[in-house]
Amino acid sequence: MATGIVPGRDGVGGPVSRLSIRSVSGWSIALGFIAFLGAAHILIRTFRYGVEYHDDADVYIFDAEILATGKIFERGGLLWHPPLFAAVVSLYRPLGIEPSDVGRYFNILSFGLIVLVAGHWLNRFVKFRVVVIGTVITICISYPLVHISSQLLSETLFILMTLLALVRLESLLNGRKMKFGFGLLILFSALAFLTRWMGFTVVVTGALLILTCRRIPTSIKWKYTTIYGVVSSLPAALWMTRNQIVNVSLTSRGSERVTNQPLWDSLTQFGDQLHLWIFVRNGFGWLDICLWTAVALAGFEAAKALTIRSITVSEKEDSSLSLSLRRSALHLA
Repeated sequence: MATGIVPGRDGVGGPVSRLSIRSVSGWSIALGFIAFLGAAHILIRTFRYGVEYHDDADVYIFDAEILATGKIFERGGLLWHPPLFAAVVSLYRPLGIEPSDVGRYFNILSFGLIVLVAGHWLNRFVKFRVVVIGTVITICISYPLVHISSQLLSETLFILMTLLALVRLESLLNGRKMKFGFGLLILFSALAFLTRWMGFTVVVTGALLILTCRRIPTSIKWKYTTIYGVVSSLPAALWMTRNQIVNVSLTSRGSERVTNQPLWDSLTQFGDQLHLWIFVRNGFGWLDICLWTAVALAGFEAAKALTIRSITVSEKEDSSLSLSLRRSALHLA
């Protein structure tokens, strides 16, 4: 049977057969149907009583009202969370529906896209499609993902943006669609950072992987890493700058506290938030020491590998130059 054939698997550089095209189309339809069922599950789950409300739901609605009125530069109009999900919810005014319904439908759409993207991505690496289908179904019935997608929370959007960023990062690291994929990687990483402050780790992870990737030429590696890190972080950095100017605080919600907070205290507060997202607890214990030691060792190994590679490339260039000079001397002689 040709059900396992996809473009590029039925021959090296050869044409794709009609049968493989049919199988790919059938696979895409099947995967889309599973994603539709997953989204319908969230729709039915929230049909009678609407989305479940968490403490953050009121904050998102409050933030959406500020964005909908356009008073984002007035004192007291500071958003506790990054603005992307609140900006989506703020569409309730032009659409003429409740803010909770906007968040509900958007999370349903994001859930279906997570299933669809994850299925296509797994299909590129897993040989047996039965395993892929089983994994996709597991995602559809995953209680944590279903639970957060049924609430007015930004986690579903964050997972989608992170997944899309990882897909583009994998393509970039394997040398496929360098320029186009690099632009999409920056876009999705920036959107993840604008969804939750935890998106900072997406940017850091992407920068480290680009810097240590052997498939990317050394001559452009630092250039790609710098552009990616700066541009991906720029929208969130601009938003925090706006927060500091308007409410003198990088992340605190203006309706609860508007103080003349120094910039250093604001940066410390932001660092504490990132710490809670990474370690999910206060304080600094042995686990933190072990983790940061491992990060430092990984950074040292990456720097050492880059240094050795640079030296090797330099030696090869010197030997090539020396060989050219010898040939030129022999030719002149």
